[in-house]
Amino acid sequence: MLRINMLPPACRQAVGTPISVALMLMSALGLGVICVTAFLWTGSQARAILKERAAFRKMQHRIDELTRQRNDLDVTLRLSGARRDSILRIRKKRILWAKKLDRLARKTPESSIWWRTLRMDQVDTAPVPGSLTVECLQKGSDMAVMEEYRVAIRGDRIFWRDFASMSPPGFKLMEGDMLSYALTFYLKPFEVTAADALPHLKRNGGGQ
Repeated sequence: MLRINMLPPACRQAVGTPISVALMLMSALGLGVICVTAFLWTGSQARAILKERAAFRKMQHRIDELTRQRNDLDVTLRLSGARRDSILRIRKKRILWAKKLDRLARKTPESSIWWRTLRMDQVDTAPVPGSLTVECLQKGSDMAVMEEYRVAIRGDRIFWRDFASMSPPGFKLMEGDMLSYALTFYLKPFEVTAADALPHLKRNGGGQ
């Protein structure tokens, strides 16, 4: 059947979708795309934040572990330093008195000078760490013999190397043409260096 619209063009019904409806559909579609995009972006950012947080916690744990190791190492170094200083002090302050007395005896004229007493004093904390006092009895009153004895003692490098000075003799004339006097040898202040203790450290495994 053939139908003819006899209405004027101005009164005829528009064919197709109205413009307002099309705009609404396009707006809804655009809004949906934006929402989906925002959701996906938010999800990716959340995953990235969680991943960074996990990495940060792992790094913080590693830093804490390194800090503990450093603190343990500091304690070990302090203990090692204290042990090394003790070894250095012992090494430097150790005086082989038997060897020194043997050297002193060799320098003492057997026929003219005899020892009456020996006294050894050693104080580690004093400004003058110690001394060796030898009370002597000399045959004859010749002062040159006593002076030669003092010079010979000073000339013995093995005996004298740990001493700083020698006291004046302070002699006293005794009966029977004899001289009595005391010689006091004052030790040097101890100066500890690593080179002084190196052989001792190697022998005791401290250099490993």
